[in-house]
Amino acid sequence: MTSHSNIQNINSSNNNENMNQKDVSDLSNIDNSDLYLFLQFYFSDAQKNLKKILSNSVITTESELPKITSSFNFWLNFALNFKDNSFVEMLLNKGTKADYCKKSLKQILEDIVKFLFEHFRSEEAFNKIMKQNHNKLYELILRLKEIIDNVYESGLRNEIFINVKEEEKKNEEEEEINKNNQNSENNLKRPNMAENDEEELANNQFNNNSNNNVNNIIDNNNIIINNIKIINNNQENADNNINIPSVENTQNNQSNMIVENDEKGNVQINQENNIDKRVEIQPYKISSPSLDIEEIKKLFYNFCYFTNFNLRYFQVVFYEKVGYAFLDYNGNFLWADDYTSYILFEEENIKKINLFNIMTDFSKYILKKKYKDKFFDFQDENNRMRIFTYTIDNGKIKEKESIKLSEKLYEELNKIKTLVSRATPVLLTGQNGSFVACILLETKISFYRQNFDFFYWKSDWNNQ
Repeated sequence: MTSHSNIQNINSSNNNENMNQKDVSDLSNIDNSDLYLFLQFYFSDAQKNLKKILSNSVITTESELPKITSSFNFWLNFALNFKDNSFVEMLLNKGTKADYCKKSLKQILEDIVKFLFEHFRSEEAFNKIMKQNHNKLYELILRLKEIIDNVYESGLRNEIFINVKEEEKKNEEEEEINKNNQNSENNLKRPNMAENDEEELANNQFNNNSNNNVNNIIDNNNIIINNIKIINNNQENADNNINIPSVENTQNNQSNMIVENDEKGNVQINQENNIDKRVEIQPYKISSPSLDIEEIKKLFYNFCYFTNFNLRYFQVVFYEKVGYAFLDYNGNFLWADDYTSYILFEEENIKKINLFNIMTDFSKYILKKKYKDKFFDFQDENNRMRIFTYTIDNGKIKEKESIKLSEKLYEELNKIKTLVSRATPVLLTGQNGSFVACILLETKISFYRQNFDFFYWKSDWNNQ
């Protein structure tokens, strides 16, 4: 074993300088018209899929539920795209094509709000359809909430939502009052978006909350967060989507857990040891669906109230839970825990895949450009550990189910997932006291898409 390791699969015949020469031609032919055409199909296919998975016939039929779970990667990427400034700026441009895309996006959000209003406006509406299968929809509701939150937090806020100025003024007043409480334990802390440094962004994602979550414990694929234990009940069904957690109280005399909302409408869990201090919480009454962010927050609050489920803790688990694996120096998986196999990489036989082979060409291009031919070097302290963000293509894993370019855009985009990993060289004890050099890979689902590939790749190339 040499003192350094090359990314051999990135330097293979399919991904060498010839690939970059081919990309030169492809990139030079991409213009705004091509990108807007792509966005029109993107939003159109998203809207069609949304109508399908939010239909009562799908939600209430057990055999139809895979239509929902199979769309999670697509909607995860859809939500994260609105954290990409280049993606948002395209939609903010003036002109017929940009206006068409904004109109399509607004229609998607209106469809989401109508769905939330139809089922969560009252307990009667919830019991009519959702009561039996609501536990199958936790991740879908989380995805829908992130879409709305990310659009609202982007530059598209004034283009899409109503009563924005009133809400901004109200929020500014509340922030002034509560400025000393910004580090409250109940607030989900998100990393700041790095402008251009992929490595800084990856470090923020992986190291964020390391000091604040010292009490977090991963034990047998369960996680304890601030003394609340979230349990995987469906490990055996973890083939296509993240397991649905339930919340178990781990402290004594805390049976009176109360789900409530704060002044901003954010859902919180308060635990009172003294029953006399319990405050009776009631669901909101909503008269009609609208793109008012405060009214939308009330609908999500009602979901948490009716289901006794806290989306904030689920979001923490979704983004902060770490999977562990060992790789050889060529990127082949040697071993992985169940979370890494079934949830992160969605592959039961993890040993048959290679990390670099399942990366998108864009991710390999970024890694090759940043690290050249040397990924690790034991002799260099700065190269003994890597934290990097990358996108995997599940279609490359499932060879028998490979999708032709002529098939739907939705299916093509639903294969990808952005992850962030920390890779560290380690020595494992082998037979007869020998040692095996390999890489410990710690992986989480990324807070961000690596970037909206067409825009970033083109911009990156033109700036060289």
